[in-house]
Amino acid sequence: MTFAYYLSNLFGSLDQTGNAICAGDKDVTISARTGYNAAHNPRSKFWKIQERIIDFTFKPLDGEGHCKQAWEADKYEHFYDAGWSRIPMAVIVLVGCLAIGFLLRVLKPFY
Repeated sequence: MTFAYYLSNLFGSLDQTGNAICAGDKDVTISARTGYNAAHNPRSKFWKIQERIIDFTFKPLDGEGHCKQAWEADKYEHFYDAGWSRIPMAVIVLVGCLAIGFLLRVLKPFY
């Protein structure tokens, strides 16, 4: 197992947990939910901003379009709009992406 694969598994499980906390399907990541809703609700600034933040964070691992890739990998799951859970989801994304983005950029030379 490579270090990048390990990080991908770790971040994926944290992502699914965050989505479940925010009233989403337990088998879907925040990234996939964001990718789906950004594509299906093009006028929603919430989903577009969140997509940009997440995509930038995971660019060192996945290249461009992390949220779209995550949604396409989970395309047979259930994707819900956030409703009341937008606030905790935004907090999870901002705090998580700041930490993960920093970590990925610091560790990039090692994987």
